[in-house]
Amino acid sequence: VPRQILSDQGTPFNNQLVDAFTTILGCHHIKSTPYHPQTNGAIERFNATFERQLAKVTNVYMNDWDIHLKSVVFAYNTGKHASTEYSPYQLQFGRHPNLPPDPPIA
Repeated sequence: VPRQILSDQGTPFNNQLVDAFTTILGCHHIKSTPYHPQTNGAIERFNATFERQLAKVTNVYMNDWDIHLKSVVFAYNTGKHASTEYSPYQLQFGRHPNLPPDPPIA
């Protein structure tokens, strides 16, 4: 469960259901400042990256995305990011993830 969730001020994220959900989970819901595109830009960049990666592994109709979701999230979290030179995993846990070895090349 994340410690905090960042969203814009849109109705889908600014309602009693989301408030109850975050309270039950014990996470803090941060809403971006209205008319502050820099905050929304960070979220939109992540969404665009994530959508591109998911589109690479789903079928033409994109109706099997749920099967690939864990793999795409894992790849994102263990891949080095240009902005930090570290993976999100390294930043959170302070070490490289334990990954399975690559298969030998014949």
